[in-house]
Amino acid sequence: MASVKAQMTELASLIGDLQELARPDAGRSAPLEVLPLHTVLRAALDRARLRGPELTFVTDLAPWYVRAEPAALERALVNVLDNAVKFSPPRGTVEVTLMRGELTVRDHGPGIPADELPHVFDRFWRSPSARSLPGSGLGLSIVARTVRQAGGTVALAPAEGGGTVATVRLPGAPTPPPGGASGASVVPEEGSTRPDRVFGKSRGRPRARSGRPARRRRGSRGRGG
Repeated sequence: MASVKAQMTELASLIGDLQELARPDAGRSAPLEVLPLHTVLRAALDRARLRGPELTFVTDLAPWYVRAEPAALERALVNVLDNAVKFSPPRGTVEVTLMRGELTVRDHGPGIPADELPHVFDRFWRSPSARSLPGSGLGLSIVARTVRQAGGTVALAPAEGGGTVATVRLPGAPTPPPGGASGASVVPEEGSTRPDRVFGKSRGRPRARSGRPARRRRGSRGRGG
């Protein structure tokens, strides 16, 4: 029974990956939304724990808001975590950190040979050492595509002491923009990026240097009529 459930889960994941890759890069099936990355990541972690119930997940998640497609973002995060689950040793540990828009997922598995690193985001590519494991070779290519569409970057590298660390960087802010995910006005922290600029929104009338609203001058007609 457990084998049947595992096969059904793998088939559902494959269908979802194929549907995601079938979409053209130039078009989006869903509008971009301001999303709490830390909340979406917690939902992805719940799914990862079901796939690796014997693993220990050590998490440190700071608030971060991004603009992305909700379903695509969650699938990308699930795929990053699933990759760590897949290569972790029994009763191993997966460390997940989100700090100022940088997400790192570190496993303690066998790691990735240096000559294979340039290919990990290629569609249908699978490491020779992983071909006996479940998977279609599509997961990380979907991660790369989703992160790129959100204006971010993703990379895999050997972790110090063994294993692999995935690093995803997404533009955003530690607080949502005014009227964004929380609907509350935001006062950005000193030295932080303004949420309205990060998310491409601005509000209010232009202001003069004195801080008062600038007056608009009426245009005058020229002599030429």
